[in-house]
Amino acid sequence: MTVHPDGGDEDAAIFPLLSGEGNQRLLLDWIADHEGYTLVDPEEPVATAEFDCCVLDGPALETHADTLLERKRAAEPVLLPCLLLLPEADLSVLDIDRGEIADGVVFDTVDEVVSMPIKKVELEWRTEALLRLRRQSLELVAGQRKLRQFKRATEAAGHAVYITDAEGRIEYVNPAFEEITGYDESEALGETPLLLDSGEMSEAYFDRLWETISNGDTWEEDIINERKNGELYHAFQTIAPVDGEADAPEKFVAIQSDITQRVQAEKRLELFRDIVERIDDPIMLQDRAGEFRLVNEALAEYAAMSREELLGETESAFMDDDSAARIEERKQQVLDEERAVQYTISPTFPTIDGETFSTVRYPYYGETGELRGQSPSAGT
Repeated sequence: MTVHPDGGDEDAAIFPLLSGEGNQRLLLDWIADHEGYTLVDPEEPVATAEFDCCVLDGPALETHADTLLERKRAAEPVLLPCLLLLPEADLSVLDIDRGEIADGVVFDTVDEVVSMPIKKVELEWRTEALLRLRRQSLELVAGQRKLRQFKRATEAAGHAVYITDAEGRIEYVNPAFEEITGYDESEALGETPLLLDSGEMSEAYFDRLWETISNGDTWEEDIINERKNGELYHAFQTIAPVDGEADAPEKFVAIQSDITQRVQAEKRLELFRDIVERIDDPIMLQDRAGEFRLVNEALAEYAAMSREELLGETESAFMDDDSAARIEERKQQVLDEERAVQYTISPTFPTIDGETFSTVRYPYYGETGELRGQSPSAGT
């Protein structure tokens, strides 16, 4: 019996172990006629047969008790049920030896004992009851396995993860949450996410957030939170509802990515762009191939080209060949020597002819320290 993600099950495999040929034949016919059951060959070794429920009689129990008990213990915590069929005259076996057989064999190995003869309908509901218990144990183990996988994944994640109940009280935080926020697990459990409130977000923001997740939808948006030490941090936050049996949110799972460095870098870039735009001299950023990656308005005016036209081009797109060739030499010098190079040149622009420019070219490095290109600036 396999528990699928969609909750469906395969047919239950029934293993018949009856010593009497007549009873064995009746049981085989009953299994064959049942749509929800598949028959396990009774000739299969008890130690290796794959089954969901074993139906056996007294002689089979005496023969295979140790093997079945070993199989059941190996399957724990999943139930591997055994249904014992005994003639009414043999039920006294349960009282033999002051109950030692019952305590030592029957109740450890057998999960249900019924007397023979038995009606098919009773045999079916007793078998179904045992299979239902097995199915529940399989689902429980599968759920526990998923929970362990989730916990391992979240504890290894670099993003802050926390889980709240339906009222928003925190029930779980991962190590990254502790590292990013500064709050230990013991300090966060039982609190609400207002523990991280920075005062920077409006009430309308939280109203929209709560309305979204309460309606069963996922929330994704930036937020400014406050660490335990009072420091603000920016995070991209995703909050997803987890529905319970009533199809209403039972818990909420939140994942925060700390984007503080990215936000700060964007602010610095905006400041840089603002400064660059305010300067009247041509300023540009070029990659190792000399292609423009950033230009200011002053360069666009000198080149008589739009910024869009300049990006991806080199000086040869708007400058005379001799000047472009000399600049190419200085570019290579910056790359080879990895130092600032200053020089003067009298280029022919579309808007200016032969005016002397003093230019400084600087090496440009990426975030990991590799040489990415150069950043020239020019002044008359």
